[in-house]
Amino acid sequence: MNAQCIMICSGKGGTGKSTVSVLLGAGLARLGRKVLLVELDSGLRSVDIIAGVYGRTVYDIEDVLCGRCEGNKAIVPSPLYPGLSVISAPYEGGAVDAAPLGRLLMAMRPYFDFVLLDTAAGMGAPFTAAAAVADKALLVL
Repeated sequence: MNAQCIMICSGKGGTGKSTVSVLLGAGLARLGRKVLLVELDSGLRSVDIIAGVYGRTVYDIEDVLCGRCEGNKAIVPSPLYPGLSVISAPYEGGAVDAAPLGRLLMAMRPYFDFVLLDTAAGMGAPFTAAAAVADKALLVL
C-alpha cells in the first residue's frame, strides 16, 4: 500500500468539513480500504465525536509532530467504522508545519490506502501544511 493523501478544507467554519471527512473515511473503509484520518483543527475535536474515538485518545497530532511520540502510538481505531483510524488534534494550541507532517505521512503511507487530512477552517497554518503534502484536495462549501 502507498496511501493517497487528500486534504479536506473549507474557507470558513461550520460547513460540515469534519462530518464530510469522517463519512468519506467511513465510506472508503466500508469498501475495504484502510483509512487514516488526521485532524488538524486544534480545540474543536469534532472528528473524535463523529468517529466515536472521544475519550479513547492518549496522544494527539501535536505529540507526533513535536516528536513526543511515534505516529503509530497516536492512532486510534474507530469503534463505529471498522477500517477507519484517527489521529486527533490537541484540545488547545498546537502548531502544524509541513515538514513534520510530511515525515508523518511518509511513515504512514505504506500502512494505509488513504490518509485524510481534516484541516482547520480558513487558510492558516494547518491549511498551508496540508496543501504542501497532500496529493489532492476536497473543498467543502
